[in-house]
Amino acid sequence: MKIHHHICEKKNIGDEINKWFWKETLGNEALEKYPNSLLVGIGTVLNENLPKADEYHVLGSGFGYDTGSFKLREKMNIEFLRGPLTAKYLSQPMGKAITDPAILIPKLRPVEKSESSAPVSFMPHITMDSPALKRIVLGIGMDYISPSDHEQDIFTKIANSQLLITSAMHGAIFADSYRTPWIPVVTSHQILSFKWQDWTQSMGLDYDAIELPPIWETQKSGMLDKIKTIIKTNKIENILRKVATKTPTLSNDSVFESKTSDVLAAIESFKNKALS
Repeated sequence: MKIHHHICEKKNIGDEINKWFWKETLGNEALEKYPNSLLVGIGTVLNENLPKADEYHVLGSGFGYDTGSFKLREKMNIEFLRGPLTAKYLSQPMGKAITDPAILIPKLRPVEKSESSAPVSFMPHITMDSPALKRIVLGIGMDYISPSDHEQDIFTKIANSQLLITSAMHGAIFADSYRTPWIPVVTSHQILSFKWQDWTQSMGLDYDAIELPPIWETQKSGMLDKIKTIIKTNKIENILRKVATKTPTLSNDSVFESKTSDVLAAIESFKNKALS
């Protein structure tokens, strides 16, 4: 099987994990059983940009970033889906809506807890990852995690944070899976609330993101532009400080354990079918 995932202009951890996740959970033998098939895995990839294939195997994917034209295709086998909103849109049984497969990351990439954990870390959506934002975050004493950082550094920092503030959905998924409390923020129109609600509802959670103004690197050096940047910087600093005092989110332990077991069972079931 060819493994399909979204290809981002910048390296993005939420997409990159597909490159090894399925090899480690399914094994090469199972993947080689369907040479002309497409494995559709982690990410919001059920949309009109999905490549054509002889056959599809959908394992935990989500719907989104579509103009409304996407429909299930012939020979598209739905093993399980990311959440109830995707299942509803595709007219699939709610039993297929388990959760995002990335819930298994701590089993595949365990992290040793450190005594010197960061009180608060911030991880932006890939579209807002910038040196300017990093300077602001570090300037108020928070740790900054780029979605383009080395994957083990990302997992280690998230697992060893006492709180993660994030506009990246997979930042929240990793945090929840490592049992690190998290708070969602929204910094860009490119952050799709549908996908967040799809995942949070799968975990029995609400999605209530706090708005954070975007900031970009500016090439302008005029006095007015500098003043605007200072004002926006102060605003972002104040919002982040307030966000850090809010009550964070973390899925119920029993829900987390149940969903983990369900994802493992769904992947094992598909693997057994492939090898039979």
